[in-house]
Amino acid sequence: MDPSSDAKRKAIVNQATKWIGQIEYLLENGTSTTINFNTSPKPSVMDCSAFTSSVFLTELNINIGRSTGVQIERGKVVSDYQLGDLVFTGNGGHVGIYAGKDAAGDDIMVHEGPKTSNSEGNVKITKLKYMGTIAGVRRIIQDDGSIVN
Repeated sequence: MDPSSDAKRKAIVNQATKWIGQIEYLLENGTSTTINFNTSPKPSVMDCSAFTSSVFLTELNINIGRSTGVQIERGKVVSDYQLGDLVFTGNGGHVGIYAGKDAAGDDIMVHEGPKTSNSEGNVKITKLKYMGTIAGVRRIIQDDGSIVN
């Protein structure tokens, strides 16, 4: 594995985790905008795919698409998880960024998600086992450090 792939993957996860608890979730059905977090004011609300697309734009200067329907076609299909992979849940209508394992050894993702009985509607970390069916995993950052978008 190329060292640059590790650095890019860590940068994606670090950028995503910076926003935990910072941006309220609002399902806008494609009306929220992809932004560069480094150059734009913090948005007051975002949906899941605007969040993931903004993280990739900010860190890699690439546009992975604004909707889950577009993002689920990006990169390469993989069956394992690596930091920075896009993880689609349910019927493919929700997306987050794979962030490794928590202290208990469970796979986790950072995502912009709705309020549940035990969490606020906000950017958060959730164990994949609580996300329901995994509809797909897409890898944008390849092992050789290249980007497949």
